[in-house]
Amino acid sequence: MRKWSLVLLICTCGLFMSVPVAGQVSAPQLWKARAFEAADKLKTLRSKIDRLRGSWQSPQANELKCEIMLESAFVLHVTEEAIVHKVLDNGKHGFKIVLSGGDQGIFELMYIYDPQTWHLMAASVLSLPKGWHLGFLAGALVLSIQGERATSTTCSIGFSLDEPFWAHVMPSPRPSQMPQPQSKGGARPR
Repeated sequence: MRKWSLVLLICTCGLFMSVPVAGQVSAPQLWKARAFEAADKLKTLRSKIDRLRGSWQSPQANELKCEIMLESAFVLHVTEEAIVHKVLDNGKHGFKIVLSGGDQGIFELMYIYDPQTWHLMAASVLSLPKGWHLGFLAGALVLSIQGERATSTTCSIGFSLDEPFWAHVMPSPRPSQMPQPQSKGGARPR
């Protein structure tokens, strides 16, 4: 009986030791896992957007389109890995989030990892489409995506500079929520 208990204990310990923990998982594996998660999420988002075809320019439709764009950027890590995963000249690995701005250009955000430890070392914006804007908050980057009309923001996406997989579409302010310029002494704002 003791012999079987010892064998069972050794097998159980061996099983747990073979299960990778977050520190042992490489960045490429994590990015691919997020890509598969994004592919599943896209199915749900596409069914939601199909229900909004009659109100294609509504705020809800714009935010769904931005969510689809964001999740599609993660899916590229399994469909177009050669474009979004680069080994840099210094040996570090770069993983990109790429969003299309159509004729205005592309947005590229690269997260850079040390391949020895797979610790995130830096994040860098490589390109920004014309008319899109960046803002920075504590540990985060906020991307405002310009709408078809020059005065409208279609949506905003928040990216963590520390946690690459924390990226979310944020509600954009509606015109009625925007602060209005105040005139002083009857003068019109310019």
